[in-house]
Amino acid sequence: MKLPLKCANLFAGCGGEGLGFELTGCDLKPMSFIRSMDRPEDYSKILECVGFAEFWKPAIEAHLDNFPNCKLMRNGDVTDITEGDLKEYINDIFILSGGFPCQPFSAAGKQEGIEDPRGQLFEDFVRIASIIKPKYIVGENVPALISSYYKGQPVAEIICKSFKEIGYEMGYKILCSSDYGVPQNRHRIIFIGSIDINKYPIVFPEQKYFENGGKNLFGKYNNKKFTSYDAIDDLPDIEQNINSHCELSISKRKFELCKLLKSGENMSALTKQQLDKIGLIHFGATCKKLHPDKPSHTITKGDASFHYNYNRFISVREAARLSSFPDWFKLPSARVGKEMVGNAIPPLMAKAIAEKLIKVSNTVR
Repeated sequence: MKLPLKCANLFAGCGGEGLGFELTGCDLKPMSFIRSMDRPEDYSKILECVGFAEFWKPAIEAHLDNFPNCKLMRNGDVTDITEGDLKEYINDIFILSGGFPCQPFSAAGKQEGIEDPRGQLFEDFVRIASIIKPKYIVGENVPALISSYYKGQPVAEIICKSFKEIGYEMGYKILCSSDYGVPQNRHRIIFIGSIDINKYPIVFPEQKYFENGGKNLFGKYNNKKFTSYDAIDDLPDIEQNINSHCELSISKRKFELCKLLKSGENMSALTKQQLDKIGLIHFGATCKKLHPDKPSHTITKGDASFHYNYNRFISVREAARLSSFPDWFKLPSARVGKEMVGNAIPPLMAKAIAEKLIKVSNTVR
């Protein structure tokens, strides 16, 4: 296939996965990369995003702002996309990816699974793949999906069966983003499908970063996982002239909560008496304070993470860095920007997946 290879993203959000794919082949040092204000010189030379679908208007605008050459498919709604909308992509896409909605399976939601209409949107992923016929399919969702059932069948197997019916061999595995240079422990189930298992083997990227570093079996030192401190400690408390690094409103009660929590703690660490004193109901694990010496906990759509050093919520830019978005990536400063980050697959995790698939398929030599 001619370089750059092409990819297309469904349920693309602001473009975390697309960014990771376009970083394929770039020689990056993760903490230098997230601080960078310019795209790498070898950006999108191996894999280029040419089309995307996204329903949420703010995310569409952010995606177009960061990927001006990537075309919105129809109106962005996967349920409306027709075969006529896909003619330019047929047999020309190396990876078709999709982080189909996770809310039906997420522990943060009602976990209605396929009973939730959003839980059925993977069927449009299958339908579009059957038309485009990409070499690889990459799907992403919350790890809770692996324990979800529908009419007695595992949902993960239902998804795989649907893709197998259109000619794809499938595999899936739970990966953790901090294993690939992301300063955040974000676990996700990753589905990989191949149109031809001999030409395009199904493989998952090996772990590159480890909890405590140290020597491996070959006597070489492992790379140590990056921490919240590594990612954001150089940012000033609040600075208006840094892209999306401005203060988000915090209530008096949440401010008092932030002061009570120690690094790495969430509300479950406090007693009912402590919460009653500041007028808060016990919400379990919501509202968590970062630990400076560990990777961040998962940044979610409705994120309520406290800074480890300042009595405030983390800014959009801090959330973006913790998800491995670079400073040059444009995001809204308001909470909508943090929602985009919370929905996105971390770019450096997507980069690791794409690089492994390209390597084993012998597409680029």
